[in-house]
Amino acid sequence: MKKITFILSALFLVAGVAKSQELKVNDAGVKISFNYPSDNCTGTIGGFTASIVFDAAKPELANISGSVKVNTLNTLTPKRDEHLKSDEYFDAVKYPNMKFKSTKVEKTLKGFKMTGMLTIKNVEKEITINFTYANLTFTASSTIYVKDFGIMANKDREATKTIISMTIPIIG
Repeated sequence: MKKITFILSALFLVAGVAKSQELKVNDAGVKISFNYPSDNCTGTIGGFTASIVFDAAKPELANISGSVKVNTLNTLTPKRDEHLKSDEYFDAVKYPNMKFKSTKVEKTLKGFKMTGMLTIKNVEKEITINFTYANLTFTASSTIYVKDFGIMANKDREATKTIISMTIPIIG
C-alpha cells in the first residue's frame, strides 16, 4: 500500500511540474526602458532573449532567464550612447550582454516578486523584480545601482540608482 501511495504521489508531482510550460515571447512588443534620475537620463535597451517557464498558479515552479544586448542601448543622444557603450561604462565590446536568471518567484498582494542574479560586466548581484502577469503580458520593474556592478565607482551609490521598467508580451 505504501508503494502505491508513493507512486501516485510521484505521478501527481510530475503532473504538476509538467503543467508549467515554456512561454514564447512576442519579440516585436518587448519594451525595456530605464530611468537614471541623477542625470535626468532615460532610454531603452533591446536585443531581448528569454526562456520563461511560468504558471501563475504555481509561481514557485517558475524558471525565468533572459538577456539584453548592451550595444542596443539608446538614450536618443548618439554621443551619450557611444560613451555608455565604451569601456568607461558598460564596455559593450568586452561584455556584449547583460543577463538575468531567477532563483525564486513568489506571489504577492499586487502580483509577483522574483529574486535572481543579474550579471553586468561579469559582476553578478542579486536583485528583486516586481511584476504582474495579465492579458498575456508581463509588466515588471526593478531598481538597481550601477555602482554595484563596477560602473561609476567614484560616485555615491545613491547617485547611480537606475529604475528599470519592462513590458514583455507572450504569444498566446
